[in-house]
Amino acid sequence: MYRIHSIRRKTASWWLTAAGANHSPRRALMHCQTLPDHVAAMADQLFARLCVYFPAWRNAFPTPEALEQAKAIWIDELVAAGVVRFEQIQRGLLVAKKQQGDFFPSLTDFIAWCDNGGLPTVEEVEAAFHRYCGNRLMFNKPHFTHAEKVMYWIVTGVHQRKPLEVDLKRVIKAEIKKVAERLHNLPEPRTMLPSPPPQKPLSQEEKLDRLAGMRAMLRGAVA
Repeated sequence: MYRIHSIRRKTASWWLTAAGANHSPRRALMHCQTLPDHVAAMADQLFARLCVYFPAWRNAFPTPEALEQAKAIWIDELVAAGVVRFEQIQRGLLVAKKQQGDFFPSLTDFIAWCDNGGLPTVEEVEAAFHRYCGNRLMFNKPHFTHAEKVMYWIVTGVHQRKPLEVDLKRVIKAEIKKVAERLHNLPEPRTMLPSPPPQKPLSQEEKLDRLAGMRAMLRGAVA
């Protein structure tokens, strides 16, 4: 098994040379019948870590063949998404390690983790903030994924600052930056108290009984 720094150096070199002047790294990978040894080693190491973090991975890859096919697809799509640096993969793994579920993540989720470390965009926070202002119980749940935890602290941080609409995006950016600095050490959200259960509508008989009681009270008051 290659060491991390060896994989990093050789993989970067292969991506640069395999693409050539007229081909993208992704196209070069697609034209390979098998992954080059150093790329295969990187895929093995990536999946080894993910399988430790998500012990129910066999639900996604029930056979060795399915697992090997997934490795090739993941490498292809990671390259296509521009995830070609060791630091990006490491960032994705750090976010993966914080997830609470046992099931293997989707490829699109992992790419997002590598791309921005699991941080939402300003537009996503803005939409969530407006939902939160309309329903303070949107974060009322027993368990939070890492992404939900991140959104909770950003949105509630924005809400505490009570920004004007004209300043909202600026405040959101500041809160995203603040959360990013402690991204992998966030406390658990404070679950909101549940709203009181809705009252059962009165039957016609109950309504008549209450009306009769009110009339009796009024007669007593007049007398």
